[in-house]
Amino acid sequence: MSDLISLPEHPVQQKPKSILEELSPLRQIRSYLYIPGHHLDILESAEIESADAIVFDLEDLVPYEYKNIARQAVSNYLKTYTTPKQKILVRINGSDSPHHNQDLQAIIHSGLTAIRVPKSESVEQIQLLARKIDFFRDKNKVLNCIGLQLMIESAVGLDNLEKLARASHLVWSLGLGEGDYTHDLGIFDDEGLLFARSKLVLSSRTANLPPPVQVTALPNTQIDDLIQSTILGKKLGFASRSLLNPQHLILINQIYNH
Repeated sequence: MSDLISLPEHPVQQKPKSILEELSPLRQIRSYLYIPGHHLDILESAEIESADAIVFDLEDLVPYEYKNIARQAVSNYLKTYTTPKQKILVRINGSDSPHHNQDLQAIIHSGLTAIRVPKSESVEQIQLLARKIDFFRDKNKVLNCIGLQLMIESAVGLDNLEKLARASHLVWSLGLGEGDYTHDLGIFDDEGLLFARSKLVLSSRTANLPPPVQVTALPNTQIDDLIQSTILGKKLGFASRSLLNPQHLILINQIYNH
């Protein structure tokens, strides 16, 4: 893909950011690139250098039989990642998974910026997770703060969104997992997602969080469709997007240039 991509002549104006929003460690991220925990060889590709943040995945992108291998590989990487060029997040398995606590114990190291939390639904869930982070930070002698990026993937999560955004000082950002959310509500098009998308933007703003993360773009998404859907996200108030294809990074960075 060419580094120069033609975009609309009149980009959407960015709203002023609050002081607290400016202080968020996730404030300048435009692109999040997913890398499955059992395929860290992807890190050798020069294309990933364009990602503002890397999200190592231990959840849906990792088959069950590779969970332990992925967890150990990500843990080893975070232990030695001492000169960060990019923000590093890890999407852990949900609190209902037998892998949840093992994931937390393995990834709390100084190389980690934040944890992407799937299926975020209750204040109690997030506050318990925050206590676990404090415990493992103390155990592993990690001095830097490690935040939470909450992914809303259900009607329950959306209903509790305002409380979730304020559940802990470790909540740094919100995102919408549209695949699971649409399945939960039986939604089939963008019109059905408008309420959830707008509520995420509103709740992020009122909780002094950065604008939320747009849904993950599939790796085979056509460029015209990717441009159209990302510009729509920007118009609605989103400020970043998750990706599976590193060839999409330059485009997304251009659209979401802060």
